[in-house]
Amino acid sequence: MMDIEINLKGNIPVIHLSGRILDGAPAERLQDAFRDVIQEGRIFSIIDLEQVTYFDSLAIGLLVAHYISVTQRGGRVLLLKADKKIRVMMKMARLEDRFEWAADLDEALRMFEKT
Repeated sequence: MMDIEINLKGNIPVIHLSGRILDGAPAERLQDAFRDVIQEGRIFSIIDLEQVTYFDSLAIGLLVAHYISVTQRGGRVLLLKADKKIRVMMKMARLEDRFEWAADLDEALRMFEKT
């Protein structure tokens, strides 16, 4: 089971994910959430991964698709509180340097203030 909660910090959506990112309905819900953020005209995103318990190549694909949608519009995606397993998977996929990373929400928001 995966839960998605989106909160705004100023004009920046913080997308809190928890549980297992799996194919089927959970993946579709995440894809829909990312699409909704883009359709609202929000080109900056913080994705909180702290509570994610399962992360695989499908999850990487969803993050990459969101990253492409956002950066094509001149925006940025920042990953928050990713555990070591997620970082290793992103590194193995040669994607670690594509994303910005933050240890906590305050740091993430400061990074966006510099834009």
